Amino acid sequence: MKINRISECLGKYDNYFEKFNIDDLWKKIMEGKDFIYQNTYLMLEGNKAIVYADDNAVLMALNMQKTKLFSDIKKKLTDIKALDLRITNKKIVKKNVEEDEIVEKEKISKNFEEIKKRMFEKYSYIEDEETKKIYVAYAIQKELKDIDRKNSGAVKCIECKEYFLRVAKENVCILCRNKKYDRDIEFVKQKIYSEPEITSEYIKKIFGISKSIYGHAISQILDDKMLNIYYKIEQNLDRDYIDLSKELEEYAMYYSGSRDPKILDIIIRRQKDRLTRNVFKIYNKGIYIIIR
Repeated sequence: MKINRISECLGKYDNYFEKFNIDDLWKKIMEGKDFIYQNTYLMLEGNKAIVYADDNAVLMALNMQKTKLFSDIKKKLTDIKALDLRITNKKIVKKNVEEDEIVEKEKISKNFEEIKKRMFEKYSYIEDEETKKIYVAYAIQKELKDIDRKNSGAVKCIECKEYFLRVAKENVCILCRNKKYDRDIEFVKQKIYSEPEITSEYIKKIFGISKSIYGHAISQILDDKMLNIYYKIEQNLDRDYIDLSKELEEYAMYYSGSRDPKILDIIIRRQKDRLTRNVFKIYNKGIYIIIR
């Protein structure tokens, strides 16, 4: 289950779920960083917090603050074990959500009362009422979802042994398939790092790994390289110029899969212009980027 800006939480009404706006928590964490806040939102998925951004420059800025962000989130949500930062292709629009907006509990599940009591007991150790509401509501909805899945013909994954709903006749759940996908991505990345000019056709022919995985591996490499560039920029904001010759040449090489100087020069100059605009937008500061 995902909590996107709104988490359905238990409130003062015994017969209802109360809407709880988890975006308020994210807004507090992002205090003083309005541009980043307006282009991001916070979600919960299991013991993982996920922050989505609709702008690559914002994602880079978040990555540079990832350790502190994780710490700030964990202060409120102590069971959170990991933080993911992801890009979304949908424009984020903040909506005003009334906290007393409700839905009838009878429409959710006949098991509600028993689960509600058990979850309040489970999380009774949490002193902060706001935090407790989030955990109780999340746990209730997760259990209701598991019950619903079993009643809807869910099968057990042969890898992780968890229940999941089939789309076709698969015996492996999407989470386990994603783990294999991640392993393939990492394998291809290492191949590209050792030989930047390696092609998707070669990867498919020799290792049997699809072109789409090759494409995602390239994207992750480029994201890592750009993150390092933004980190270097942030470390030099007190200066009026910065030399990014080496970093941009490396980025251009992985971007193009080529070592041709003419091709690299085109990409380097394009990225230089883009970085200049983004730095001004995020940090409200002009900085001259040197390329050699």
